[in-house]
Amino acid sequence: MEHLPLELIDLIIDQLPLRDDWKRLALVSRIFLAPTQRRLFVSLELSPSSLEKRSNILFHSPALGRYIHDFSLDLNLEDREVHGPLIRVLRPLTAVRRVTIFGDWYWPHWPRELQKSLTAVLMLPSMRCLGLRCVGVPAALIRYALSSYAEVALQVTQIDHLNRRHKFAKGGGGQSLERLVLASSSPRCTSVHTLMLNAEVMASLGCLQHLELILLQPEEAFMLPNQEGWLDGFDDIFMNCSTSLQYLTIALEQPWAPGRLDFTLPPTLRHLSSLNIQARLSRPDFLPFICSVIIRLPSYTPGLEFLTVTLDELMFVSRVARDGDRETDVDDALLQLPNFQQICFNLWPFSCGAEPGIRKMLSRANKAGLVSFDFSGRQMKRDWTWKWQDAPMMYFSQ
Repeated sequence: MEHLPLELIDLIIDQLPLRDDWKRLALVSRIFLAPTQRRLFVSLELSPSSLEKRSNILFHSPALGRYIHDFSLDLNLEDREVHGPLIRVLRPLTAVRRVTIFGDWYWPHWPRELQKSLTAVLMLPSMRCLGLRCVGVPAALIRYALSSYAEVALQVTQIDHLNRRHKFAKGGGGQSLERLVLASSSPRCTSVHTLMLNAEVMASLGCLQHLELILLQPEEAFMLPNQEGWLDGFDDIFMNCSTSLQYLTIALEQPWAPGRLDFTLPPTLRHLSSLNIQARLSRPDFLPFICSVIIRLPSYTPGLEFLTVTLDELMFVSRVARDGDRETDVDDALLQLPNFQQICFNLWPFSCGAEPGIRKMLSRANKAGLVSFDFSGRQMKRDWTWKWQDAPMMYFSQ
């Protein structure tokens, strides 16, 4: 058995679907030990219940650290009890590719050794993806991530622009940023917008292909006049990656702010093939707004192939098109897109009443097979509140 080729060993292991089967196979012969360990430890998720056990395993068997490619951290890092075990976990990690850190914690409050250990992981040459949902992250870390990784997902507040205790090397580690997921509540009201408009950050967006913007609802939003339009500053970001962008998703979480819904697509989104607009809201004027966007698509996104509109809480629809927009113009706009293949409306559960008006408005596109509806609610299963515990790598491509 010791002379079995590696290809055959891998084939045997891959026929076993359960992790417990891999563990038992590792006990059969030493030739199965390394291949099963490589599969068992490819992903490491740390939570309060698992930290001590994982820390002990890696402390006594640090060689396992080289197998870990996905690393997810969901801990209260204000608790000093976790600092020591966490440092013991971080030290053996040498080949991590994707990292997500979840939880409200403050980087400046960590002990120096913990900051140093995590920084070493984040600066590994193997790193490709980083997801942060946190408070008090150094601006230098975000700038480094955007200029060094292929994929970044951020929901950050209270960015620390002053902390210089930890230095991050200049980015540009051979990877161009291809995918960015950015969630924020009114970037004009936080330091996120200022950071994203930094010249170094903007330069890193030049090759961006996939952009997802999630506009979360701030608690005080009902008190804030919407001075910056619908996206409240987000549109500045995708205007700076307009020449390379292929996939754009805009998601709104209960936008109650008053004022007219509006945003402007830059006229240079020539390569955009997919536009996805998601909304959980109670404003009856949102569907007319979508229609006004569709009318402008032939001039803004002439290469568009797919448009998806997801509505969750549209309580009632008094009209489909805006005042001044003719419903026939919406139908015409879709037929003018030479590469267009489908517009899909995900209506669930309270917005189903909009279907008849949409079908009537898009009668010619509907007859051409370009219009579809989904009432299953599948699009709503992704957590709108940006929680990663159940699927920490959900915002990254495979």
